[in-house]
Amino acid sequence: MLTAQKARLTKILFAVQLTVMAAGVVATAGVLVKSRVDTLRRRHEDSIASADAPSACKGATGTLALLRAWLDGAELPLPVPGPQPPVDDAVRARGAALFARHCATCHGTHGGGDGPTAAMLIDRPATLSRGVYELRTTEHESLPTDRDLFRTITEGVHGTGMPPWFALPERDRWALVAHIKTLSKEFAEDEAPPPIEPRAPTPTPERVAHGAQLYGDGGCASCHGPSGRGDGPAASSLVCQSGEPVKPRDLRLGRFHRSTRLEDIYTTIVTGLDGTPMASFVKVMSPDDLWDVALYVQGLAPRFVERSDGLRCPQAPIARDPDEAIGLRMLMHSLQPTN
Repeated sequence: MLTAQKARLTKILFAVQLTVMAAGVVATAGVLVKSRVDTLRRRHEDSIASADAPSACKGATGTLALLRAWLDGAELPLPVPGPQPPVDDAVRARGAALFARHCATCHGTHGGGDGPTAAMLIDRPATLSRGVYELRTTEHESLPTDRDLFRTITEGVHGTGMPPWFALPERDRWALVAHIKTLSKEFAEDEAPPPIEPRAPTPTPERVAHGAQLYGDGGCASCHGPSGRGDGPAASSLVCQSGEPVKPRDLRLGRFHRSTRLEDIYTTIVTGLDGTPMASFVKVMSPDDLWDVALYVQGLAPRFVERSDGLRCPQAPIARDPDEAIGLRMLMHSLQPTN
């Protein structure tokens, strides 16, 4: 009996040793993977730095000049697309091919947000297969309009790895919209409600002061912080619907997901950013109160100068975002001609 106990004890100790060894291997692999990701990130940042072109905000023209301006924090002109072309199987097939070439490296083949580049990004790519979209002009917890998707593709999303794809022909961007809608069953089961149509009021000091009060009393400061630095008491505990941790926007750095245009800030407050802790405040505040908060938040953001062509250039330099640099590098690589 004693011999059997010793045998069992030996087996247990052996199993423990194997577990420890396996844990060590996993930990070592994790360190190597992180090191590899950090190396790739540095290479991409170095590549985008070496590929810099003169900025459109400094008088240069052309696609590279606009991309450089965007990388430096500029806000691109609002897209004014022509009529949306009819969607048929050929359009969807073209969209699928374009998605595989330009988008799957981050968003994954089936829109799961699990492409090979995703691991390099701080802010994970959108999981398109879930059918939950942050950037919409439609009410909270609803689908985006086709024009919402078209704008996101065209302008990109500051503060993330989603670059602006305005260099693609308009018909290709519409084809991508058609394909993206096939990645989630939500689009087959529901449709987008009518978009909101914000009409900005005339700013006054009184409205801005009222917005500051509402910002503090209405819950904005709990995440974004009393001065908008993204350091509120709840900031460290925020997570997205996917379970990924997320930091609230530092409102003083700029790089808003939409833009710092007053109408865009109001739209974000009204519709929320679905899938994130940024909720809609439309049931909490009156329309006038929402505009006052938007006016105050706009005052926290960096100053921009809007040119006659709609490009909004920051008056002072804005620190670069590492995810934007990676995303822009992916864009430049995928737009290269193939043999």
